[in-house]
Amino acid sequence: MKSSESDGLPPIRLMSPASPLPPCYREPTDLRWLRVEEFFQARSLADNTQKAYRRELKRFLSWTDRAWSDLTPRQIAQFKTYLQGQNLSKNSVNRALTALMSFFDWLRSAYPEQIAHDPTTAVEMERVPLPPAKDLSEIEVAALYLALEERGEMEVRDRTLFAVLSHGLRAEEVVNLNVEDYDGVRLTIREAKDDSTGTVPLSSQAREQMNTAINQKPASSDMPSERSVQR
Repeated sequence: MKSSESDGLPPIRLMSPASPLPPCYREPTDLRWLRVEEFFQARSLADNTQKAYRRELKRFLSWTDRAWSDLTPRQIAQFKTYLQGQNLSKNSVNRALTALMSFFDWLRSAYPEQIAHDPTTAVEMERVPLPPAKDLSEIEVAALYLALEERGEMEVRDRTLFAVLSHGLRAEEVVNLNVEDYDGVRLTIREAKDDSTGTVPLSSQAREQMNTAINQKPASSDMPSERSVQR
C-alpha cells in the first residue's frame, strides 16, 4: 500500500478530540432577591414607586450579605448611617427607608415563621422641614367668599370652616375638633402636629360664625369638618 506522500497528497495527521467547551457561567441568583420579586408580585405599586423600591432594595442588598431573617434594628440603623454618609438628601434617605419598611411589612405577614419582628420599626425617618406656607392672594380670598354665597344650606358651615382655618390651623386639626373644644372665645387643639396641644383665640367674626353654626347644627358633638366639605 502506497503512502499518501508517494501519491503527492499531504500527510494524514490524527487530531486529538477537541476539549469540551466550558459551560456558560452564570452569576448565582441571590435568594434574598426572590423574596423581593414576591413582594412586587403581591403589591400593586405604581410604576414609579416600584422602580424606586427596586433601586433602594438592590442598594440595601449590596450593602449587606445577611439573610432577611438575620437583620436586626441595629443593621437598619447602620444602613441609615451609611446612607447619610453618601451625601444623600433627607428625602432620598427616607425613600430608601420607606422601601425597606414596606418590604418588611409584607415579609412579616407573608412569612411570619421566619420574621418574628420587623427590624425597621425601631428606626426613625429623617425630619424634613416643611415648605414655607403659601398665602392666598387677595383675589383668591375674594373668589372664595363669592363661592361661599353659592353653597346654599351649606354656606353657614363652610363659612365657619373658612373662618377657623384663617387662624392658621391645619386642616387635620380642624377635622379633629369637637363642639366641647370651643368655649365661646377660643378653640382647644387636642391633636396637633408633633403631639403638641394648645389654644387658639378666635376673632369676633370667627366667634360669630361658630355660634351661628352650633345653633343651627343638629345634636352632635362633632364640629363642621373638612370631610363633609369634600362630599
